[in-house]
Amino acid sequence: MPGLRNVRHERFAQEVAQGKSAGEAYRLAGYRAANHSAETAGPRLLKNVQVQRRIVQLRQKVARKAEITLESLLHEAETQRLAALAANQYAAANGALKLKAELSGHLIQRREDVTPRRTAAEIDARLRDLLTARDQAGSSAIIGRAPSPRDSAELH
Repeated sequence: MPGLRNVRHERFAQEVAQGKSAGEAYRLAGYRAANHSAETAGPRLLKNVQVQRRIVQLRQKVARKAEITLESLLHEAETQRLAALAANQYAAANGALKLKAELSGHLIQRREDVTPRRTAAEIDARLRDLLTARDQAGSSAIIGRAPSPRDSAELH
């Protein structure tokens, strides 16, 4: 659908599609609210079917421009790769090439988790051991010196 024939309606639709309120778009479209305010006239114009269709069309057009697709990402990575090659930055070119391979599914990053699995009981036992060792180390450190006010504060 091409732009609306009524220039003010077209401007109103464009402003609403950009996120303006109906009242604000009404004023920006050049309307002067003589007998009624823009806050009532704007929403009334928004009920116009042709204006509604135009707003939807404009919003879809913006969404298509902003849409990120695999094709657009691959194109952008290739542009970066070519620019890096032209600048003799081979590491950057290889990075762009690797990104293209990952995006297209030709390179899959695999990482192996080699951390041993532990049960809750094993984890609890290890925590108890660590806490016991800490407590024993703390109490043996206190034995060789005179108690300080800080020691009594730590006990409470």
